[in-house]
Amino acid sequence: MEDYVGSRVSGGGDVNGDGFDDVILGGPAAGADEAGEGYVVFGFDTGAITHAGTAASETVIGNGQNNVLRLGQGDDVFNAGGGDDVVRGGQGRDTGSLGSGDDTAFGGTGDDVLNGKLGDDVLHGGAGTDRLVLGFGEDSAFGGEGDDLIFERADQLNAGDKLYGGEGIRDILMVQSSGVLDLTLVDVFTGIERVRVAANQQITSTDDDLFFICRSGDETYGLGNGDDLVKAGGGADTILGGGGNDVLLGQGGDYVITGGTGTDKMAGSSGVDRFVFAPGDGLDIVFDFAIGTDKIDISAYGFVDFATEVQPLITPSGSRALIDFVGDDLVVLNGVSAAALAETDFILS
Repeated sequence: MEDYVGSRVSGGGDVNGDGFDDVILGGPAAGADEAGEGYVVFGFDTGAITHAGTAASETVIGNGQNNVLRLGQGDDVFNAGGGDDVVRGGQGRDTGSLGSGDDTAFGGTGDDVLNGKLGDDVLHGGAGTDRLVLGFGEDSAFGGEGDDLIFERADQLNAGDKLYGGEGIRDILMVQSSGVLDLTLVDVFTGIERVRVAANQQITSTDDDLFFICRSGDETYGLGNGDDLVKAGGGADTILGGGGNDVLLGQGGDYVITGGTGTDKMAGSSGVDRFVFAPGDGLDIVFDFAIGTDKIDISAYGFVDFATEVQPLITPSGSRALIDFVGDDLVVLNGVSAAALAETDFILS
């Protein structure tokens, strides 16, 4: 800690002679040139730490005990240590890591960065635009009032996790590793509007209305009953729309896109795409079907002969081609001439 005469105290141990290890707290310096500075050094690690924040921007380091760290008005940096700790952020932009214990951190009013570690942690973002990084335990994340980012590895997401996006309108779950991402395993998943996934991900979604954004890789999306928006990457992706009214968009890869039930809108972009339809799917609209390149997979209907069973279902409607199946199933191909569609554009079996 820097005092008013320019000296520092560190590794103080038992400073005041009461037999216990001490916490040395910096505060605002007395001179105008050093107003707002702070320097924090803790004593040895045999006793729990209780820290009360100041107006300074501090560095607060816990020990292996169950500490209570209250941060002040500055932009503070903390490391909670190995115990079951409680960290309460203040008004600044607080950044820090929890330890191996079951910790609880409150971000406060700033744009905070809270990093969970090995224990079962609870992270509260607070009022700012916060970054909450979950660890290996059964963690809970509460985004709070701002538009927050919640980071989690796919292989660390488990049944005990609880993810609350909060009151923001663009809370994002950032998935940081490839592999299997099953959002249905999570104990609570609510208030999160967007999911940004890593490349080469296998995704099982919830029934929430979600916006998936993907990097370039080979992904498989299994969506739930929500009204979802998928912007796939540039790989060979498989998108299974589920039960909602979905918007499924490719971005240059070779896609297999199944709308599922509901009114779905889909586009594969510039690759070689296969659009899959089945009885009971309802209304589906394809925006960029390329004759001679893309395929319409209607094998689930059991048709055998294109000329007698499929061709009569195809009719023109302005600049669109309609494929009107029995019941409520209708496929609309925007910008496609009905007369130009041939048997080679379809997969019957």
